[in-house]
Amino acid sequence: MKRFFTQFFGILAGCLLLNTGFAQLSATESSDANELIELFLNDNGNLTYSNATLIGAEGASGTYMNADFGASEGVILSTGVVVDAAGPNNSMATTTVNGVAGDDDLEQLTDQSTNDAVSLSADFVAEGSNISFSYLFASEDYSAYVCSPFSDVMAVFVDGGEYDNQNIALVPGTDLLVTSNTINSGSIEDNIWSEEGCPEGGLDNSAYYVDNEGGLNHEYNGRTISLEGEFTVTPGESYTIRWVIADGGDALFDSALLLEAGSLSSSDSECTAVGGELTVDGPTTVCKSDGIDDSFTLQVEGAEGENQVFVATFLNG
Repeated sequence: MKRFFTQFFGILAGCLLLNTGFAQLSATESSDANELIELFLNDNGNLTYSNATLIGAEGASGTYMNADFGASEGVILSTGVVVDAAGPNNSMATTTVNGVAGDDDLEQLTDQSTNDAVSLSADFVAEGSNISFSYLFASEDYSAYVCSPFSDVMAVFVDGGEYDNQNIALVPGTDLLVTSNTINSGSIEDNIWSEEGCPEGGLDNSAYYVDNEGGLNHEYNGRTISLEGEFTVTPGESYTIRWVIADGGDALFDSALLLEAGSLSSSDSECTAVGGELTVDGPTTVCKSDGIDDSFTLQVEGAEGENQVFVATFLNG
């Protein structure tokens, strides 16, 4: 009896140590669009926002913490309910049918019906010449529904300046949308679908995929690595950004778009303020100083002779 008790206690202690050796992701529901943008936004002050808007079912948006990827906390948008994102991954088909409509813009990109859409948007004005952020896509579609017609989809639409509701969230180095049909293990041996169900190049991006079968931190069967969205802007102009995700083809098997806390920012404008006259002796980006006219004189030192070629870059100041 004593031997049995000692062995049992040792096993129990081992289990306790095992369960305290990892942290599970936890998610909290929030429908406060300003709260979500504030968490997503970097505090360097180079990017301001207004008109924050959240559209989706109750429970489909919120915040997460204790993630074992990228930033440990951030914003989560789910085609189900965000609280189901918590680990461990003990279900291969977590599903909540929210009963809300899909997204017209996503359907134009994918040519398939969508359901249970959720989106977060706001208007942004940057001081720098670009806007960037970090995000991940996670899904219960992995890996049984890779190359299927039921691939959940996400996008990040930008409107303003040279952008006309353009999606800037793409598989790196390609023009492919971010879905389970474009970022995956590169194999469909474990499912019933055909490779023809994936777009060309859809099985070539396994470097961006992380399998989560039996994972302890979060529920989703698989996810992407941390990806970066980035686009150039004109400082001082307003741009609308909309992050959106939806179930594709049906309303089953939840997916999530995770936006890393503090990653939404604008780079500083690296430019020389000018008013009146400026003399330069090398590559120079010029921005107009406050309170001066739109015209000025640019003098380039060492420019002698005819047929000189100059390339000038001007940013609004």
